[in-house]
Amino acid sequence: MAEPRHMAPHVERPEASSVAPRYGWFAGVLEGAVADSDALRRAAAAVDAAGVMEVDFEVDGGRFSLLFSDGPVPGERLSLEHQDGLVEALERVVAAAARPADVESTLRGSLVYDDHVIETLFSIVDGHVAPVSRRRALHERDRAQAPGASGTQLDASLARLGRRRALALMAAVLVAAALLAWQRGYVQLVRDGLFATAADALVFDTGPFGDALALDVRKERREYVCTVRRGPGYPASAAEVGALIAAATTSEERAAANAVANGAPVHLVLVDPDGATLAAAPLELGPLLRDRDTEQEVSLRARMGSARILISLDDRSDETRAARRERSAREGAHK
Repeated sequence: MAEPRHMAPHVERPEASSVAPRYGWFAGVLEGAVADSDALRRAAAAVDAAGVMEVDFEVDGGRFSLLFSDGPVPGERLSLEHQDGLVEALERVVAAAARPADVESTLRGSLVYDDHVIETLFSIVDGHVAPVSRRRALHERDRAQAPGASGTQLDASLARLGRRRALALMAAVLVAAALLAWQRGYVQLVRDGLFATAADALVFDTGPFGDALALDVRKERREYVCTVRRGPGYPASAAEVGALIAAATTSEERAAANAVANGAPVHLVLVDPDGATLAAAPLELGPLLRDRDTEQEVSLRARMGSARILISLDDRSDETRAARRERSAREGAHK
């Protein structure tokens, strides 16, 4: 694949890649920590806009993932300009991560030419996308990946096998695929998407922040989109800040009052009925200081069994461990 000139290490294009390939395909995932989810979404949209393939972008519990679609891509979407645009867009995603150097990538692509294939691994080196390519011979399995060719290849294979053996093979493949999907968590992802708790059934809890902050939640596809704004008790002056801190009766309330006054980062947390964390994401309060009408939007992955979304000083990992211990104890007592 192509690499923008500012990146290192430099990757020379094999000679035949000076023209567009006949077709290709991509697979893999890019993962990292979230700093600004809106900036990451804009960067992911740029990957789609590069015109090579569609991607699936998700933010869950302070982590993001960008998944390449694995279908065949026709050659007209794989010109050198398209390749350069894809790498530059991926560079934007990595740069928008909380810690670009810690971003992990299994992204890879294969471009098919008349008599050979160029395979590229999109590795991450020192916080930058560093594509590494190799050239290999063209195989029959590569031709089977061509757009429109898979159905023909499958029909011919099934005809050679015979109906009964073909059905048995398909059943075995389906069982293996189901086991793999369960192992990798795809079944849970689909289950959560279909049966996640409705937004109007959740409890919205501002916790120790009280009426200084206001929280609204709506459900969009597989996510709870949380909107945080100033509440009626938000301090508008130094005197009101002092009064808010003075009114605090616990150390947690005092810490929350100071976080509001200083615009400190806090967390939005999705919990189950036992109080265990299902998802968490950072929430920046700084923008609320500058503009009374500012709204902060943070997305959490919708989950089956969700009970409450709250604004918290931390991600409640300690509470999660305690809730799981208590749940284990209850289950042990019933055995």
